[in-house]
Amino acid sequence: LIDEEKLSTHRILALTFSNKAAKEMRERVSRFVNIDVGALQITTFHAFCARLLRSEATYLGLSRSFTIYDTSESKSIVKAILSRHGISQKELSPFEILYYIEGLKNLGHCAGDPLPEEYDELDPLYSYYLEYEQELTKANALDFGSLITAVLKLFKEFPQVLETYQNRFEYILVDEYQD
Repeated sequence: LIDEEKLSTHRILALTFSNKAAKEMRERVSRFVNIDVGALQITTFHAFCARLLRSEATYLGLSRSFTIYDTSESKSIVKAILSRHGISQKELSPFEILYYIEGLKNLGHCAGDPLPEEYDELDPLYSYYLEYEQELTKANALDFGSLITAVLKLFKEFPQVLETYQNRFEYILVDEYQD
C-alpha cells in the first residue's frame, strides 16, 4: 500500500490485540518500507480507542484526561457496590459481576441500549452493571471494555465523528481477524 500504491501512511490503520503483536508488526513493516513507521497507526484496539476517545471525549461527557481503570480498580468498584447492598463477597464474587459486565461489553452493549436477548433486565447482575457504569461516569473513568464500547457509542450517536474517521482511514488492517 505504501510502496506500490503510494498511499499516505496517515490513511492506514493497522490493529491487533496485544502490545507485543503491535510492536512486532511495526518492526516487520519497518523492514519492508523506507519510511518512519512512527507515522503509521499500528496499535492495539484498546490503545487506538483510548487515543480516539481522548480526542473526542467531550462528545461523551468525558474530560480528555479521563482515567482508564484496570482490573483491580474495577474490582474495587464492584466490592463497594456489594458492600452498599449488604452482600458479602462469599455470597457473590466480585469476579462474577465483572465477568457479567465483560460479557455485556464484549457484545458491544452500552448502558441505555436495548439488552442482548440472552440478558435480562430483572437479573440483579444487570442492576450492578448499571451501578458500576454510574461509578465510572462519576469518576471520569473507563475500563478496558468501555474503551471499545464508548467508541461504538460515539460513532452511533455522533455520525459526523464516524464520518471523520471513515474519511481519514482508507484502509483498516486487522491482525488475526478470526480471533
